[in-house]
Amino acid sequence: HLKRTRIFLKFHGSEARLLETKNPLLSAVRRRVLSHADGIGVLSSEERANLLRAGIPENKVFLVKNVVERNIHHPDPEFFRHWNLPDDCPLLLFIGRFIPTKGLLDVVLACGLLRDAGTKFLMICVGDGPVRQDAEREAARLNLQNQVRFFGYVPEAGIGHWLATAG
Repeated sequence: HLKRTRIFLKFHGSEARLLETKNPLLSAVRRRVLSHADGIGVLSSEERANLLRAGIPENKVFLVKNVVERNIHHPDPEFFRHWNLPDDCPLLLFIGRFIPTKGLLDVVLACGLLRDAGTKFLMICVGDGPVRQDAEREAARLNLQNQVRFFGYVPEAGIGHWLATAG
């Protein structure tokens, strides 16, 4: 008697394309993987509804929020100095995979609007992905070098320090 390993999948909104694919091979893989999953976690009610519409049984789909523990890190002046971060203006933070569905290009455009309105701030972009170069070019085109900075990929263990800077 072999004991089967339980499978729990965590979906993020950017992976919803998998449900909509017309590619027969991807559709077959999707059906097989999802049929063997014991549970599927999603971040929003909308994603949950998408999975239910795709035929996934309701008892397999769970709403699982991404949780950020509060107050586990405190702003560290040395961290600010190390990354040359100002301490005299609000720090805004974008952390994630730089993919189209995350909206990084929209965030850069919004930073232009904030700057044009006279708002003092620094947008810190932590992560990497296929739209990073486009976002950097857009920030340069809008002359936002003093308001938007890109720091690249940071391992999950180091994210708390970045969250504390924007606290």
